[in-house]
Amino acid sequence: MDEPHVDVFKVGDQVRITGGWRSPLSGYAGTVVEVSVKDSKGPYLVEFDNGLRYRYHTEELSMINARATPTSETRSDPRRRQSR
Repeated sequence: MDEPHVDVFKVGDQVRITGGWRSPLSGYAGTVVEVSVKDSKGPYLVEFDNGLRYRYHTEELSMINARATPTSETRSDPRRRQSR
C-alpha cells in the first residue's frame, strides 16, 4: 500500500482508529508511538491504554487533539489574584 503522506501524524499524537471493521480496535483512541515508513504493515505504530500496539496506515487514523503550538498568550498567575 502506498503511503504518500506519512508525515501526517507524529509520535505523541492522540489518534482515533477510523479504518472500519477490518482495522484492529476500530473506534478506539490511542497514541502514535513510532513512525516507520518502511514497515509494510503500516507506518504508524499506535499504542492503546491496555498496552496493545498495532500498525496502521494514514487513512485508518484521525487526529483527536491538535498539536501544541507556541502562542503569545500567557495564563494569569493564580498567586496574583486579588483578595476581597
